[in-house]
Amino acid sequence: MIREVLATQDLRQDSSTYGLFPYYANYGLDRMTLNDYNWAVFNGNSLVELLELGAVPPGELREAMEVSILAAAECIRRRDVVPSYTNIAIHSLPVLVHAGKRVGAYLDNARTKLAALRRQLAIDGGLREYLSSTYYGIDLEGLINLLLVADDPQILADARAILDLVFHDIASHYHHETAQMTGPHARCYCLDMGQGVTQLGAFLHFVLKDGHPAFRNPGGKPRFNLPPLFLLRTFATMPSPLIPAWFVEQINRPDPLPRYLVRGSDQGDTVLHTRFLPPLSVGWINHQDNWEQRNNLLAYWPLGDGRTGHCSEKLLRDSETFAEPYPWVSARFQCREAGLATYRVSYGFTENGGDRHFVDRDEPNRFSRVLVRFSLRDPALGATALSEGSWEFTRPGLSVRIEALTLTGIAGFPPRLRAQRTMDGWTVEAVSYTHLA
Repeated sequence: MIREVLATQDLRQDSSTYGLFPYYANYGLDRMTLNDYNWAVFNGNSLVELLELGAVPPGELREAMEVSILAAAECIRRRDVVPSYTNIAIHSLPVLVHAGKRVGAYLDNARTKLAALRRQLAIDGGLREYLSSTYYGIDLEGLINLLLVADDPQILADARAILDLVFHDIASHYHHETAQMTGPHARCYCLDMGQGVTQLGAFLHFVLKDGHPAFRNPGGKPRFNLPPLFLLRTFATMPSPLIPAWFVEQINRPDPLPRYLVRGSDQGDTVLHTRFLPPLSVGWINHQDNWEQRNNLLAYWPLGDGRTGHCSEKLLRDSETFAEPYPWVSARFQCREAGLATYRVSYGFTENGGDRHFVDRDEPNRFSRVLVRFSLRDPALGATALSEGSWEFTRPGLSVRIEALTLTGIAGFPPRLRAQRTMDGWTVEAVSYTHLA
């Protein structure tokens, strides 16, 4: 299998895709409309892990893998990804450091990129891809790989500092009652770490001493049968010096007291808010775009037996999510806390209908309908229509009220809501026919 993967890499040094792997094994780089340069990063990391694990004995295959890593490192150097692209900036470093053992220029590049990353984290107050159950796991993998590959004192110190920051972020925003990362999420592919196999979910499953029912199938068997390579390396000997004892203790110790966390400044910057009201958690951001990967307002609560209830919102156009983050998407989200566990959300547009996908940014997608949708996952919730513009959803110990106060910011938005029962809860929608063409 390793040989088959290596055979797909572009090793033509004069090629613009030198060092890159295709996204599909049977669909070459020359056939792609837009190549994904992250594959030099991810495949390069996998090759580094296999070599550092000692899984490949000396010989022709090992040398071919070293050549492949050098080519991937050159692809990474040429691309020069910005430090705010956190998971790729971090994941690039083990490849550069490993390649730097043969070519010193790559080690110099790793030092420069790592210093830029630390400056970016200081500016942002944390990871730009904040509270992501997907990318925090990928960040952990990259940082742990970096610590296991590097021997440069400054690189080790910088990597350790960033890893500690990630551990603090996870520990402070981990919701014990549901085994979830609280909102808001910058980039999310799955709202429930127990249902979607995320690297952070696998990591936490191993850290939790007695496990958590959210990470187990109904029969009690762990969902994560094949942990990523970095977990095998990290947990080969426990306790691992890479995982602080305080982190393991905090993750395993529920906190029954209400807490309120804030990250950022109200001086025009985005501010993350998280409020713990056991057993409920609510996370929101003051303003953001409406890219499909965002969870700008999100609440979690336990349903029992490891199951998780949640309430999330999305702004859709023609029933589809917005394709890209700002500035390629014009839809904007704003939220403020109007009282304890009471939130006022507003939406707007920075231009008339702009929603450009990265493949065709010169041709903005137009749409004629805007829809605000709140999704509530909890089969036990009952629903009551309080008025045309107000619904209340209740179960013992929990009440969620959704009201359409004013919807005049977008032409034609009616101040009424419709609720519909789904297989696992409810959706609440307000629809506008805006004719943004």
